[in-house]
Amino acid sequence: MEDSFKLNELIINAVDQGILPLLLTANFLFKQMFCGKRFLFNNILYDKNSKEQLAEVDIIFTIGKLIGLAEVKADRGFEDHSQIDRLLNISKRINANLIIFSTLKSKNSEEVQDLMDYLKTTGIDISIFILTKEVLFEKELINLSDYTDNILSSDRSHKRIAIIDKKNFDIN
Repeated sequence: MEDSFKLNELIINAVDQGILPLLLTANFLFKQMFCGKRFLFNNILYDKNSKEQLAEVDIIFTIGKLIGLAEVKADRGFEDHSQIDRLLNISKRINANLIIFSTLKSKNSEEVQDLMDYLKTTGIDISIFILTKEVLFEKELINLSDYTDNILSSDRSHKRIAIIDKKNFDIN
């Protein structure tokens, strides 16, 4: 019996299972003009002493000297605030420099706006970037360093939440 598949079905499964947005996010990070890029995918983090599960992290990465965490969604929003809170807590514990929330939703979607609204209430002092479909499907490099005027500085007072866009960006 021969193996066969329809390309459309393969792509639908990749989107449905979250593989496509994960690969697009990794590609976005890989194209950044930083040295020393490393990626760990789909990790479950546990407390060293209690062995309690702390969080599931889609991507743990380094770009240059920066440590980051990424939460990736396909067609769902980030409505689970407890999941967001766990990611924010992990970022503090590991002294992360940035967090990325990545989605196949549009930057103008209700889900992205709800995420922005929630993140503003957290008082987090780590830079947060939101990547949307407009950026993930962009062929040209969108260089994070072009958008980070002091956002990645060690001075925590410069930390902001930014929706990355190919033309301009929204910093709150």
